[in-house]
Amino acid sequence: MADVELKSQRYGKDRIRVVKVVKSDGQWQEVAELSVRVLLEGDFETSYTQGDNSKVVATDSIKNTVYVLAKRAPSVVPIESFALTLGQHFLHTYAHVDGVHVDISQQAWRRMRIDNQKHPHSFLRDTQAQRVTTATTKRHASGVHAHISSGFRDLAVLKTTGSAFYGFLRDQYTTLRETNDRILCTNIDCRWEFPAGDVATLCSLPFDQIYTHVEQLTLGIFARENSASVQATLYNMATRALRDLPALGQVSYALPNNHIFSVDLAPLGLQNMGKDADVYMPIADPSGLITAVVGRKKAKL
Repeated sequence: MADVELKSQRYGKDRIRVVKVVKSDGQWQEVAELSVRVLLEGDFETSYTQGDNSKVVATDSIKNTVYVLAKRAPSVVPIESFALTLGQHFLHTYAHVDGVHVDISQQAWRRMRIDNQKHPHSFLRDTQAQRVTTATTKRHASGVHAHISSGFRDLAVLKTTGSAFYGFLRDQYTTLRETNDRILCTNIDCRWEFPAGDVATLCSLPFDQIYTHVEQLTLGIFARENSASVQATLYNMATRALRDLPALGQVSYALPNNHIFSVDLAPLGLQNMGKDADVYMPIADPSGLITAVVGRKKAKL
């Protein structure tokens, strides 16, 4: 049709599951479990508009490439480095590919402790949280440039006190009681972004140390801070990350407020509200959802 055009396109392979075992001398081994998505951008328009597949890199070939590069790599962690390796490979191999978008999530396997000693090759998963990264690599006149965002998702946390919520707007729709003390439960999603740059510069960043630092400061603020609201706690987490880590350009958080309300037992002759509360009911749905993106101010000219 003459009055329509293809505005944008990308394609690739999703949910490529990879387990990489690093075997050191002796019995000591490391394991990493990843789920990888690779999407390609470039000169593929005719495959959509004319049914011409001559430039299409088969998604099965994309999947095979991930396994080959995982085999060749000494390790697939940190996942940011592996994502950049994948992006560079497709750009260098296929001249008609202009951009590569790689998303990787990493399952958390923690080494077992047996008889108070770390076991050399046995692991357990004791959290649902995942480490994640998105790396976009593109061609530029000066070479290959990349943009990376990393983070974690579904980090489940709960504290039984140290959280309040009062002074909020009240009108004809308000039934929620104010409280000076409540249970705070959430599943934290956090992302931090690095300024775009050349691949060599990005590869030199201490991704593991940054991840650990953000995770620990997030847990520390959640646990120690007397929270006036989820919004205030979220903002303090993000600003602390930017203060501590100059390599970060911006930080975003998403915190669902997984409500756990005290059960009113007064009709049954028992006091279980306010300071007397110790029996609660988790509410699956609906939940609050608090999000924000916090970045650095641009310098004034």
